[in-house]
Amino acid sequence: MVSLTSSEVQSAAGISRNDLKSLTNAGIIRASIAEGDGTGNYRRFSLVDLTQVGFAVQVKQLGV
Repeated sequence: MVSLTSSEVQSAAGISRNDLKSLTNAGIIRASIAEGDGTGNYRRFSLVDLTQVGFAVQVKQLGV
């Protein structure tokens, strides 16, 4: 299974760190490989998660 870091997802989706953090904190996107709970733990995303981020970004751009 491919595991992506937050930085890799941000780069691929063309969004900022704050945008990705907002999507995950709101529960719109979930890091399915590792949630990154607690200090020093990092979120790990799958390719499906990346697809969901891209979709959420497109919906946001449309103003929906």
